[in-house]
Amino acid sequence: LGRSSLGEPYRAQSSQMQRECLLTLVRPELAQDEGFQKRLQDLSPSLQGLQHPNLTRVHHVGRELNHTYIAADLVEAGEGREQSLSDLLSDEGEILSEERTRDMALQIAHALEHAHEAGIPHLGLSPSHILLSRYGKVVVTGCGETLLLGPRLRQPSEYWSPEQTAGAEGNGASDVFALGLILYRMLTGEEIESSIDPPSSFGVSKRWDAIVEGCLNPNEAERFPSMSALLESMNDMEEEEASGRTFKIMSTVL
Repeated sequence: LGRSSLGEPYRAQSSQMQRECLLTLVRPELAQDEGFQKRLQDLSPSLQGLQHPNLTRVHHVGRELNHTYIAADLVEAGEGREQSLSDLLSDEGEILSEERTRDMALQIAHALEHAHEAGIPHLGLSPSHILLSRYGKVVVTGCGETLLLGPRLRQPSEYWSPEQTAGAEGNGASDVFALGLILYRMLTGEEIESSIDPPSSFGVSKRWDAIVEGCLNPNEAERFPSMSALLESMNDMEEEEASGRTFKIMSTVL
């Protein structure tokens, strides 16, 4: 199924799970790295403990026939639908509706909130890590991969936060920044370069401006302090919009 940062992923039939799974054979040079094996041993219990409907679950980590492998959920898209958010956004620079953006962002943020509470920041979040299942559910994949790779082996990403670009490992605040970049692209169809035009300048609600700004502050201490705080802000926006629609309907009736 292509290639991931850890190795080669395959569609496999798991006799243990009684269904198909995603089986990643870790790259030989990575599997032979003592630091990686130590991190894999330390993180495996936490990774397998992540159980959330919007996260791919790691079911088993082991070694067989000189291969280190990781067995996880296989997320499949429905016929004729994009498999990842990256695919969706690449479809002629598609801009998602505000309603769909909010629905997807809430699912992503809930997944990351759960991972953060377990002490596992993503640290490599990008649209390609956000999968769209055949049932319309958003599933975040790749949690723990950057931690497993370690600072020496990880590859830079355009969705890295300023502190990661400066050499820091990153933390939950780095995921908030990455999600802010993804939100901006979903709402505007544009990628941020040197300056940031507020999302409202592209015709969306001004309520998004504060949310995106709260994610993308270069100073991590001035961003949303947690994924939970970001979720609270998005929920407040939804309640305000619902209240506004109710007021409009009542005014029309009166």
